[in-house]
Amino acid sequence: MRTYDIYCDILKRRYYGSDGSELANDAKPYMFFREKIQFIIHLINSSTITDVYTGLSAETITAAAAVDDDWVHYYEGALTVAKSGAVVEIKADGFTSPSIYSTGTLVLINAAGESESLNYSAYSLALGVYTFTVAETLAYSYAENDVCRLVAHPLVSIANADIDKTSKATGKLTATIDCDTLQYQSAVNGLSEIADCKFNLLIYNASSVPILSVLFAVDCLNTLIDDATTSTPSSRSLAIKEVMLTSAPAVDTDLSTIDATAGAGSWGWFEGYKYTWEDTTTVTRTSPETTW
Repeated sequence: MRTYDIYCDILKRRYYGSDGSELANDAKPYMFFREKIQFIIHLINSSTITDVYTGLSAETITAAAAVDDDWVHYYEGALTVAKSGAVVEIKADGFTSPSIYSTGTLVLINAAGESESLNYSAYSLALGVYTFTVAETLAYSYAENDVCRLVAHPLVSIANADIDKTSKATGKLTATIDCDTLQYQSAVNGLSEIADCKFNLLIYNASSVPILSVLFAVDCLNTLIDDATTSTPSSRSLAIKEVMLTSAPAVDTDLSTIDATAGAGSWGWFEGYKYTWEDTTTVTRTSPETTW
């Protein structure tokens, strides 16, 4: 696994490599689609890389990090059907150019300012209205036209469990970055790299209040090979956003169910590729052809 040592002057927001030279546009850390790398973040008080920051030594901390190319946190829409109590679906419209994936998170906000988040496991789109599949019991009631936010996902999310904080007393945290995600794949498809990407690390105290942030530029690159023999992103299942089967149109159909519903030879399109069930276990992707 490729590893970067990055020294972060927390007072002047300047960043240095292990040789003490300041990171420049032509010397940014880089990552490729599907790659797994590590950033060893060293917090320092000045441009001297041995001047370590010790302010976290007495703190109980958690951390989160992300790699992304924009500053969009959510897409805002509105409920088309009032909801309360136990719910199995949420209907909403009004989202402007959203990036929607097969699973994700919604945030509902009512007129009283009460809000809660809920996860959806699938979605469909008909006549401009999105139907999100959920299995939740709502704490509050929501009327038609109350706010429904679709949470935007970064290219890569790094959870607290993937950030080693055992050396926090000397200002050192290590983030493991797994670039094998559907969001990264969708953004880089057809490009050599994704423009204007940043890495952001947030450190929280015991009260979950952010107390320190690190933000610097990175290069997010594509590969010529998108080889399905490598590990597939957890969110990059064989779910299809827009699929047209030979037997009947459908939305959000998992390819694993196509054979059962339409028989071998069923096919569908996803992100420019045609997928065909050859039998009950093999899916062939054409243009170019790849067996999944």
